Amino acid sequence: MKNVYTKGKHFTKEQIQPVVVEYIRNHGGEVSNKEIDRFIISEFGISFGNLSEVIAGVRSFDNRVVNVRRGFSKYVEGGDNE
Repeated sequence: MKNVYTKGKHFTKEQIQPVVVEYIRNHGGEVSNKEIDRFIISEFGISFGNLSEVIAGVRSFDNRVVNVRRGFSKYVEGGDNE
């Protein structure tokens, strides 16, 4: 599936990843990938064809975001990025 840009703008991963990290942090520290998907669509107007690659990129960008169980990511304090 292709990425769909509903607002007609393109964003770089450098623009998206820090915002997603803050979203996870500000929403109780643990969110579902579906919640992240809805947030990205709402905030950036992008529906990613392969959300798992986006989530993996966010985890690679900031090691405080970890996989806690299938379909969920969590923000943990005290990682190397602080």
